[in-house]
Amino acid sequence: MIDAHQCLFTFVQVPYRVTRPFPIKENYTVPSNSMVVPSFYNSLHDPEVYPSPDDFIPERWLDLTGTANANPKNYLVYGSGPHRCIGVEYANMNIALVLATAVVMMDFEHDRTELSDKIESVFQSLASYIHSIPCLAALLLQSFQRMDVV
Repeated sequence: MIDAHQCLFTFVQVPYRVTRPFPIKENYTVPSNSMVVPSFYNSLHDPEVYPSPDDFIPERWLDLTGTANANPKNYLVYGSGPHRCIGVEYANMNIALVLATAVVMMDFEHDRTELSDKIESVFQSLASYIHSIPCLAALLLQSFQRMDVV
């Protein structure tokens, strides 16, 4: 019987053939023509890049000078290099559009707590991020106009 916890972090991973030697540690260099399978789990749970990697801390991505944004090679969710997902921009825009639509269309109720101001600053950062991408801001505005929201 397979333990369900062991299957929790199973990902489809793409093997790569190394075309030239490159170091992955101080004491080891991968030789050319070797097969390498990157580990998304290890790269996304590196405590040097993501402090408290098992905790849900979305604010880590809002600090543009923080370790999460300073180490883009660790973020392999959409792949890397010639195997990078061709739909990464499309996916990110759709995520932003769905979130923005939910915020506009749903009636959220909020009871103020001591964390309310912190949460508000996160939403303000998200709004400034959306406005910093003209095509995304225009897409959101067009979508909301079609829904008679604005």
